[in-house]
Amino acid sequence: GYICIWAGGQMVGDYAEGELLTTTATHFKRTIAHIGKRNNPKLNEQSSESALELIDSMIYKTDKGTPEGKLYERYKRYSKFVICPGGGEPFDGWLAILLEDLNFDRFIWQQCTHDRKVNEVKLPKQEYESTVQTFLTWFDSEKM
Repeated sequence: GYICIWAGGQMVGDYAEGELLTTTATHFKRTIAHIGKRNNPKLNEQSSESALELIDSMIYKTDKGTPEGKLYERYKRYSKFVICPGGGEPFDGWLAILLEDLNFDRFIWQQCTHDRKVNEVKLPKQEYESTVQTFLTWFDSEKM
């Protein structure tokens, strides 16, 4: 099947890249398991560029010699914010995070293989979860 995320009128992911939707459904199911756990006042105070760069560096950029235990702790602490990469080939080359605030959620992303422009859209609370849950409900109904 084919899938992408629409955010602020922009496509996140490569819709033309086909994918086994089971991979995407499994990944998105994991992302909604973190709903309510992504509120981090220090990240919320940062610009979209700074927040994305911090999470990218904590998870994907490691210095040689960093102890494995420290890498695991960083991954555990910051991976809950990551929406992409993950979900299959349509989302390869993309970095997207979700930050929860008291009144809205911040969906921040960039396509890492092109202009690397950082984008952000503020979502009403639980819009991400609701959208993913709608996809998962549809997906489960199609499997039968």
